[in-house]
Amino acid sequence: MTAPAATQRTGWLKRIFRGLFWLLLGALVLSILAVLALRWVNPPTSAFMMARSLDAQLAGETDFAIDQRWVDFEEMSPWLPMAVIASEDQKFIEHTGFDIEAIEDALADARTGKRVRGASTISQQVAKNLFLWSGKHYVRKALEAWFTLLIETAWPKKRIIEVSPPAGPATTRARGCARSGAREWRAPRGARRRSPRAGPRRGGS
Repeated sequence: MTAPAATQRTGWLKRIFRGLFWLLLGALVLSILAVLALRWVNPPTSAFMMARSLDAQLAGETDFAIDQRWVDFEEMSPWLPMAVIASEDQKFIEHTGFDIEAIEDALADARTGKRVRGASTISQQVAKNLFLWSGKHYVRKALEAWFTLLIETAWPKKRIIEVSPPAGPATTRARGCARSGAREWRAPRGARRRSPRAGPRRGGS
């Protein structure tokens, strides 16, 4: 290879690496700004909802629609945060985004061939549902860890709980505590808040 050719190749490589550097830096800055903004701005949608809408369009589901209405923390049933924490992440108040003990248990199960238990915290679920996609890929898990760190740093625990039900999957068409509750439990939003013990309308006692 002649000297001019080698110099030209080195120049192209520098431009490529420089471009990748600025692309990565821009993505990091945008992710930080997005998480900071959503501390005060209620998310109008989520990556999970957009993916589900796209799947419906590709599948020809012409009558598909996302049914969502934001509910502030103060308007939620007082039982909802406790139910979310009790069922999903009992160490939510204590940890900073990751349940290390649960992760270690999951890794031990994987090594011994046992069924791997979920180790994701509420903060991780919010990060995934709000910004990412489903699936067990190393790239997604790395991005999930990054967004989880941002969320735990920028948001109070109350905000994480407030965003958790609207961002995540509730039913096929409904998203969030008000919509999914009204659809699944067949009760109006106000009635659900006044009557936390009301049960679903199902057959039998």
